[in-house]
Amino acid sequence: MDDTHDRFEAYLHEQIPLTAAMGLRIVHLDRDSVALEAPLAPNRNHKGGAFGGSIATLALTAAWIMVHRRVRGRSPEPTVVVMEQAVDYLHAVGEDFQAKCFAPPEKAWNRFERSLERRGKGRIELEATVEAHGGVAAHFRGIFAAVGG
Repeated sequence: MDDTHDRFEAYLHEQIPLTAAMGLRIVHLDRDSVALEAPLAPNRNHKGGAFGGSIATLALTAAWIMVHRRVRGRSPEPTVVVMEQAVDYLHAVGEDFQAKCFAPPEKAWNRFERSLERRGKGRIELEATVEAHGGVAAHFRGIFAAVGG
């Protein structure tokens, strides 16, 4: 992980303290994809598996980062919020887990950015997966809004 990753991870832990409490780490970060990892220990439930809220939070955070990095640097910088979310839990997680979010097609980004420029707000739908035990353990879908750009 390079210095940019370290700085953004520190920013994330400062701005969203829950990510620090979860032990969230940035594994990969670029314009087209985000991968985050969380250890099981601080995210376990009463049965010793991963808490569903932690699974959802890791996936949501990966998608939020994707949008936040896309609008960062605009003046004024828009606020990115989740408007809707849904998580499908496919199987229990009993180990450290990872969330991955890939950028949607460029056409969707262009629509989002045009709306943000014209109306000062834009929305975009993203998906993320949570992986553990060699496969997908959960699937996240969320609609994010950027306001104030």
